[in-house]
Amino acid sequence: DDGTTTTTTTPPSDEGAFVAAVGRVGARRLRLPRPGPRPLRGLRFVAAPPSAVASRDDDGVGVGVGGEGEGDDAVMAAATESLGVDALLDALLEPAVRSFATLDDASSLKFALSAAKRAGLSAECHARWDGILSRRERDATDKLVRSETRKVLRACGLGGVHDALLRMELEAIAEGQTCASTPGLSRREVEAAAKEFYASLYAPPLPSFEGIKDPVLRKYARRETARGVADAYRFLYEAVTDESRGGYEDLSFLGHDPEQVETLLSL
Repeated sequence: DDGTTTTTTTPPSDEGAFVAAVGRVGARRLRLPRPGPRPLRGLRFVAAPPSAVASRDDDGVGVGVGGEGEGDDAVMAAATESLGVDALLDALLEPAVRSFATLDDASSLKFALSAAKRAGLSAECHARWDGILSRRERDATDKLVRSETRKVLRACGLGGVHDALLRMELEAIAEGQTCASTPGLSRREVEAAAKEFYASLYAPPLPSFEGIKDPVLRKYARRETARGVADAYRFLYEAVTDESRGGYEDLSFLGHDPEQVETLLSL
């Protein structure tokens, strides 16, 4: 009555949160179908009606819905309404998973999946994508663990002798060849590596993996890296103590057996 305008702020709906989340992980990758009877590959729907299809520039990239300038949020909102949450998530995640590169990608995609669930994603679709993303996340973590394990082996002194032993195992071993007679595995080199490794066990140079946001996955990465180091030591220990291929007259420099090393690495 006094002419004052009151503005009410409405919190974003679950659907709005989904639109924002998927927009962050690949809105510009989405190519909405042209009108017609042909279904878009990989999606469970026939082409959307013309009113909900993004207009396109010459290279086929969507530039808006119902006119230019409305932006990606409008594209995503119209797509969600027209195609349904399940189909829209399929459209976004299929290309995103193919280009999956880092654990940060996994975190973003899982956030989008969570937002989609709140916006009405079916339980079946959620379970399928959660399984796919979890497997890709574990694969990416395993790749990171292998890389970090190699770094730890170099930092603690075992890198050189471990590589030499791997080369010996992979190459055709001549009759009578021993570890002691193999380049990189002389007694002096193995003893020096063992001493440096033992010294590192009191403060192992293991990575913290603080960049992994999932605490369960972070714990897994730490444990598997420590396991990789322990396995590398066991591999070396069993080779040099093997009577048929070790070739070392004096093994007094071996101060710990593999089980003791596992204990020191909290395994």
